[in-house]
Amino acid sequence: MFKHFCLCVWAFQIVWAQVEISHSDRLRLWIKSLALYLSFLAFTDRERPKVQLKRAMISAVLSALYDYDTDWVRTSDPASSMFYQQVDVLLADHPAREESSTTVKNLFQMDWEGKFSADGLERGGVALRSYRKII
Repeated sequence: MFKHFCLCVWAFQIVWAQVEISHSDRLRLWIKSLALYLSFLAFTDRERPKVQLKRAMISAVLSALYDYDTDWVRTSDPASSMFYQQVDVLLADHPAREESSTTVKNLFQMDWEGKFSADGLERGGVALRSYRKII
């Protein structure tokens, strides 16, 4: 249980460092990250190694930032978005960093350019594979 608590605090620090977001939106973003983290635990092994838990939280924070930059407040430029910046920071020491980073950035770019259908369901398969790769 302590591992989860520490990761929740860590996610809070990551989200709260995004000073360009209002306090209320940072709180909402953190809560969204926690909810996504609970969902992403399904991608971890049964014994839940600490490295997988951290990567599940990384996936959750990135997913929440993705939503913020595409749905909540559309970023003016993907390359300077919080999402792009945090992908590089949070995946810096990941063994599949380049592949995972490229995949999620391409997904973000396509979403930002409006290349998905109205419901955006086609992005789901790519997103699930990305979460699995990261975790």
